[in-house]
Amino acid sequence: MPIDRRVKFIDSTSDIHKYFNSPSDPKRSRLKLSSEQISILESNFKIDSHPSHMTKNFLSNKLNIPLRNIQIWFQNRRAKDKTYRENDFNSHRFGNMNLFSKFHDNYFY
Repeated sequence: MPIDRRVKFIDSTSDIHKYFNSPSDPKRSRLKLSSEQISILESNFKIDSHPSHMTKNFLSNKLNIPLRNIQIWFQNRRAKDKTYRENDFNSHRFGNMNLFSKFHDNYFY
């Protein structure tokens, strides 16, 4: 089965200007969560960082937030938690190395 690959060539400067100056799709507005909504999501995250579809549906209805935004919030929160844990681990690991290095420098020299 042949694949149809059509390429549109822009021939003139005016075509280039039209292409780059054409109105693009308007940006979606960002959903601003209230402190109460964040508090409820955080408390649910502490209970279960990977909630079931049913739980996410419940939160979506209760908080009046689209389901997709609930899914993305949990995904972003898990990523934030992972980054925090990695940074905390590295600070402890390298912090101990610095203590050893100071001890080593003072003891052997």
